[in-house]
Amino acid sequence: NNIFKIEKLIGDFVRNIFLIIDNKNTLNPSMGIKKKNYNNKIAKKHIESVLVEAKELIKKNYNGYKIMHVIIEKYIMNGKSDLIFKSDVESQELSLELNFMTVSNNLTYELDKVLGRFHIQINKYIDLKYIQKYFKDQHVEFPLMVYKILNGFNRNEVELVEKIKKNKGFFEKFFYFFN
Repeated sequence: NNIFKIEKLIGDFVRNIFLIIDNKNTLNPSMGIKKKNYNNKIAKKHIESVLVEAKELIKKNYNGYKIMHVIIEKYIMNGKSDLIFKSDVESQELSLELNFMTVSNNLTYELDKVLGRFHIQINKYIDLKYIQKYFKDQHVEFPLMVYKILNGFNRNEVELVEKIKKNKGFFEKFFYFFN
């Protein structure tokens, strides 16, 4: 009903939305992950590979959940912890403390199905508790909080990018069918 009201106000159809979740079907697993570094200096590329491995571990162990947010709580290099990444630090190993915010696949499936009937696609799920916690001591209006989170205001939030699946052509599909 609210979407119909919004469409009436703006005089156009809503096609894509960001959905803020406040539901008991969320789960927030935390993990620490430690990797050897053979290049001496910790670069952004090294952190990316550790994050990909951590994300795959969460997907494997919590396969009934969709990841909404990944937050780096701490970077640990040379036994010293830091809240922000400092590039080109010399260290033999890198440890990250991570917090994942997830939502049940069953819930996202139902929401996608209901909104899909109205040709509305959910671009991103956002955890309400995360937004409220991040801005807890600040007097910021809620829409501005959401805008800031969506636009990378939290430097320790990892932006998840979906893999682009290459569409196979007819002959490629045909070849694999008989292979």
